[in-house]
Amino acid sequence: MQSKNELLILLKENHSWEKKYKSLLQLGKLVKSIPLEKKIDKNLISGCENDVWLNITIDNEQVNIDLYSESRLINGIIYLLLDFIQNQSLDILRKSDLSNILKAYNLPNTLSATKMSGIDSIIKSIEQKLIEV
Repeated sequence: MQSKNELLILLKENHSWEKKYKSLLQLGKLVKSIPLEKKIDKNLISGCENDVWLNITIDNEQVNIDLYSESRLINGIIYLLLDFIQNQSLDILRKSDLSNILKAYNLPNTLSATKMSGIDSIIKSIEQKLIEV
């Protein structure tokens, strides 16, 4: 398996959907499942084909996000989101447009409308929870 950095570079530089897909699947393997006690209905994001759970806690302005999907492809996208979110302050995250992360990898133009709709639900849920905490 290629390193995380190699996969991110391949994802950004490749224009082929097949190569992007393979890179996302590899990144999806790096996303750790969340604890069973957090896989509850209140943490379930609606609007996704597969179950996706989101739990956000704040500890001394440090954002801790548990985010996981049953789909390895979606976990690849989750990896991209979590890679950006890690080590960011709550204030910076509240001002960020998380959809720009996907645009940097040209994913909105390569993913199906159904997948993008589910991903938009994930992003909106993250942004909404960041406002609520």
